[in-house]
Amino acid sequence: LKTEIEKKEKFLNEVNDKIEDIERILQFTPPKKMGKSEKLDLAKLDLVDKKFVLDNIPNGYPVKFKGISSKFGWRKHPILHKKEFHTGIDLRASINTPVYATANGIVEFAKYHKRSGYGKLLIIDHNFGFKTLFGHLNKIVVKNGDFVRKGDIVAYTGNTGLSNGPHLHYEIRYIGVVLNPINFIKWNLKNYNSIFKKERKVKWQSLIKAIKWQKELIQQQSSQKVRK
Repeated sequence: LKTEIEKKEKFLNEVNDKIEDIERILQFTPPKKMGKSEKLDLAKLDLVDKKFVLDNIPNGYPVKFKGISSKFGWRKHPILHKKEFHTGIDLRASINTPVYATANGIVEFAKYHKRSGYGKLLIIDHNFGFKTLFGHLNKIVVKNGDFVRKGDIVAYTGNTGLSNGPHLHYEIRYIGVVLNPINFIKWNLKNYNSIFKKERKVKWQSLIKAIKWQKELIQQQSSQKVRK
């Protein structure tokens, strides 16, 4: 009986890993590029709205910047030596460099991922369809279900999984579509409107409407509490 239970547990673990692998590989058709009218509307956001957006959509560096060892896009894998699409960006970092959350969110996955090559993997689920992935970590300091704020230390860099040296593999995804992290890494309040021109796979106009609606709802709830 014990042997049968162990077999079933092993089978379930393999199925879960395969499901996660499928989710990792699966990509939806990106939304169409924005029109000029949409880009103009986005420029009308006030300072408060912009700060709210930057708190809730990934931006900035997840580690102290020391260079890029591998860019986003097609490349020859450094270990497997075959052509593959690199779904993130590799940032140079020595072992145990602090890794920071790049937006508010909920921890979705925080453990060693055996089948993907990511090693110790952290996935944070952010608002409005965005996710960030941090691979090859040495230590993860948050757990599944934890709420994290932008700027919180969530892990430390390492060399786990299919890696040929210490670094941070960093990804940004939007409803299943992999995005070039460099556009978001360089995004800040000073160059706020630049992201809308550089990243066309996000339906920004619809997203901004959702953000405004959420903000208005929060303000209404705050006003009701004050009245009570």
